[in-house]
Amino acid sequence: MSQDDWVLFFAAAVCRGRREAERSTAPADASAEAVLSDRALVRDAHRAALAHGETEARAWRAAVGAYLVRHPGAELGTAERIVTFLMRPEVDSPALTGGA
Repeated sequence: MSQDDWVLFFAAAVCRGRREAERSTAPADASAEAVLSDRALVRDAHRAALAHGETEARAWRAAVGAYLVRHPGAELGTAERIVTFLMRPEVDSPALTGGA
């Protein structure tokens, strides 16, 4: 398998696993559930690629690929921006959340 094939393999495998898990649960709030689900999907694809020894850049590409497998109508540039947003660390700073 070529390196690009491995990236697509990670993306498809993680997406299939997520899809099967989602079928067994009923979302309470569809839009919030979709964002959480997409975040988990791209992070799982990224983590799986890193665990396989891929570089950070290739792991990020696997995450983008997983997003595109789930959302086939999305454009590549849009998927890259969304994955970048979803991969950002959570910020719990009181200054940013309006707390004292």
